[in-house]
Amino acid sequence: MQRLKVRERDSPSFHMLEKSSIVAATEKFLREHYSPVQRNNDEKVSGAIASLMETVNDRRKATQWILEETVRMIHRSFEFQSLSIALRDRDHDFKYAATTGISEEAKKVLFSIHYSESELFDESIFPHTSISDITKFFMSESEPYQPGEETTFFRPVMLAKRRESPEEMLPGDYIDFVFRNRSNEIMGFIEVGETRTNRLPERSTILWLELIATLLGAVLCNRLEG
Repeated sequence: MQRLKVRERDSPSFHMLEKSSIVAATEKFLREHYSPVQRNNDEKVSGAIASLMETVNDRRKATQWILEETVRMIHRSFEFQSLSIALRDRDHDFKYAATTGISEEAKKVLFSIHYSESELFDESIFPHTSISDITKFFMSESEPYQPGEETTFFRPVMLAKRRESPEEMLPGDYIDFVFRNRSNEIMGFIEVGETRTNRLPERSTILWLELIATLLGAVLCNRLEG
């Protein structure tokens, strides 16, 4: 019996009992502090991205489904009225493949549009401001669209609206987030339009979209390039 008691005293469970109060307090802290319950928008966004990555890595899902699911996630998580994703096709032109927030008639026009890479970021055709290596901001005042493309905006009748402050986001403003392949060639881009608040998106929103674009590029590389 004495030897058994010694073993019990030397066992991890015995020492755990001796420290039970601090262990209990630590366990309580861990459960409360790291609870999966999301407390703010950034936590909601990170959770949405994690869920998206879990599903898009399923090889049984079609590439088109991935694009549409990414569009849905961004639309749910952020304040943009409309957004689209474009991909480079076999002819090396960029064509829109998924969208939300615009009318069915506007979708028909959008899906008929295609650009070469030289056109896409040609300042003389589509004037823009580079925010980072992968993010381009196109301001409405520069009319960064070709004749007939006006109908693809969320509120085309408002395209003549004048900007009243630097923080305002107008109908006709849009932001492109490009994603690349392993050869550093542009594979496509996420394009977001007018916000629900009519204000420029938060800095954190831009950073989140850059992360999503980068992750989407990695997923599509694995699928399309092997």
